[in-house]
This record gives sequence, C-alpha cells and structure tokens, in this order.
Amino acid sequence: MGISMGLQAASDKKIDELANDANALNKFIRAGGREESANGDALRAILANGSALNPQMKGLFNMFSSFKESQNLGPSLDLGKGYHGLHYLFSGSPYQGREPQCFLMHGGRVIGKFEREFDVRAITSSQLVAFAHEIQTIDNAELTRRYNGKAMIAANIYPAALWADDNPDGLTHLCAKLSELKRFLKCARDLNEGMIMCAR
Repeated sequence: MGISMGLQAASDKKIDELANDANALNKFIRAGGREESANGDALRAILANGSALNPQMKGLFNMFSSFKESQNLGPSLDLGKGYHGLHYLFSGSPYQGREPQCFLMHGGRVIGKFEREFDVRAITSSQLVAFAHEIQTIDNAELTRRYNGKAMIAANIYPAALWADDNPDGLTHLCAKLSELKRFLKCARDLNEGMIMCAR
C-alpha cells in the first residue's frame, strides 16, 4: 500500500486509452493529469528563463506561465496520508466495502501499474456520480461520529500514529481532506469525467 494517494479526473474515453498504453499511463500519473505536448519541455524552459532574458517582461512571463499551467492541469487532488482513513470511515471496511462508498480503495477496475509497481485504478463517470452523491451526504459532524482512533489502529488503518489516543489532529486532517475531496468530485462530475486513483 502506498503512503499517499493521487486522484485525477479523466474522461471515460481517456481512461480506456490509458488502460491500453502503459507508457501513456505512466506519463499521465507522473504529470498529475496534465497532457504533455511534444514541445512541453521547450516551452517550460522559455517560461522559466524568459524573465531573465527580458526583466521588463517578468510579470507577463509569470502570468502566462501560471495561466499555461492552469490550462494544462485538469481536476486533481493529492489526498496524502488521509486516503486510508477516509476510505475506512466511508465504507466501514479496512480495504473493501460496498460500492459506491468503497471507491477510494476498492471497486472500479485496475487499468495498469504506475512504474510497474503501484496499481492504478479507475472508475467511470457514472460511478463517480454515485460516489460523489454518497460523499456529499457526509459532513464533518458525521465524520466525527464515525471517527474512532482505537478502532482504526486495531483495523490497521494507515498511518497509525495519526489516530493514536484519538489524536484530534487526525480528525482535523480527515475533515480537511473530506472538504477537498468534495470539491474535486464536484469539478469532475461537472465535467462528466471519471476518476483515476493511484496510491504510491
């Protein structure tokens, strides 16, 4: 099991394409969902060095660089170490559970391996709609009601130190990640996209 989980929105068509191209899947995961162009490295070099070549244009280069990055980067989210705790509190199971509550760590389909080591899973756009609907019903009060550090440690939920002695920092971290996850799922749903997940 990985120590961090990245989520990236992708269309159903894109998910099918990546499932059939291991190299493209690796690039997609590595780039955080950005589509790499053939001239991407050259453009990044120009943007990085442009202000040094012409200091008067520094503001313009910085603005264009930020705009270019935001255009390339689709909805994505790093759940960090909170993904296992959220999965457990959503599904009631350490590793599996019922759909759609289990989709962070179970269900959907494996579409390949990142760097030949970490499973990459995906859910379709319709599965994401069901997952998003389920997650929207869980607020901080409900997450707090479900939270039990001792039970999470007994269930071997990673990372144990975050839940020790019902550490309030653990619950605070999960509430923050729940809010981020809801925003990510809303963006992906509005774009009619599915979700690619990789814990590494």
